[in-house]
Amino acid sequence: MNSTYFIGVDVGTTSTKAIVFSASGASKGAGNQGYPLLTPHPSWAEQEPEAIFTAVIAAVRDAVNHARIAASEVTAVGFSAATHSLIAVDPKGYPLTHSIIWADNRSTPQVERLKGSGKGYELYQRTGAPTHPTSLVTKLLWMQEHDPETFSKAAKFVSLKEYVLHQLFDEYVVDYSIASATGLFNPEQLDWDEEALAIAGLKRSQLSQLVPTTHILRGLKPRYAEAMGLAIDTPVVVGANDGALANLGVGAITPEQIAITIGTSAAVRTVAHEPLIDPKERTFCYALTKNHWVIGGPSNNGGIVLRWLRDQFCQAEIVQARQLGVDPYDLMIQSLRLFLPERKD
Repeated sequence: MNSTYFIGVDVGTTSTKAIVFSASGASKGAGNQGYPLLTPHPSWAEQEPEAIFTAVIAAVRDAVNHARIAASEVTAVGFSAATHSLIAVDPKGYPLTHSIIWADNRSTPQVERLKGSGKGYELYQRTGAPTHPTSLVTKLLWMQEHDPETFSKAAKFVSLKEYVLHQLFDEYVVDYSIASATGLFNPEQLDWDEEALAIAGLKRSQLSQLVPTTHILRGLKPRYAEAMGLAIDTPVVVGANDGALANLGVGAITPEQIAITIGTSAAVRTVAHEPLIDPKERTFCYALTKNHWVIGGPSNNGGIVLRWLRDQFCQAEIVQARQLGVDPYDLMIQSLRLFLPERKD
């Protein structure tokens, strides 16, 4: 009798991670594939969609290989992903743009204009997503004004996770959790918000089908199933955004519990049993399930500061790490300890 294993995939800002778990929750194998952050202009932050997709395939393959399991032993795969990414794609699904990610601030003028007119506050009250450069509404307004040709050519506007799932299944679906962070989603109705769509200049047909976080996709494209070491009929759970799943993962899913996470960015979150919109627009409100809403506040600065330090000032550690076959961050931390005072307990 075959054993039962599950795979969790997290499409993050700096890397995609995949972990194989046994039915008891024990980690059996992992894969981690990094990719660059592109900053072609000041305040811009982009990534190459195909590089992300390639990383997903490789991370899952590495995790399966390290776990030494057969495709038939994988019971299901679940997805997590960062929020606020935007990719314009053509009718055949090819990207017309890089992925404009959460760290991008090019739409600051559009944010200021929406807030100054009062429409920004109205949008927040309708969607629970603060009017900020992370919002897809402001990114789309920027594109209309600065790249109208691409905007007019786009058949769909999708996130990184939507792009990956479309590559794997030829379906455009987006879970309530990822949709919640777009500024285009109405949490009361669990549907796209008509007023937000009008402001962003979008039609419903240009967005993916909304599905619950528990929605299951089947029928992996054979070439990708083989590349990942999975069976074609492996159930793939659409999942949720990384922040909402962080609360679920640590068990902080009641109103009296708070989770603090520090990854590339950072956030403080709690969970409510109904949508809660702050009158002063200080918090976000994102769906986890139809009965669980993640309320919190973010910081754009987290671990990404350490990556900046590595790339700007630690070339020697990067070269040495490559020679030794270790992580450059380990060498950076070792060097830092030389300058710290000794502890006196």
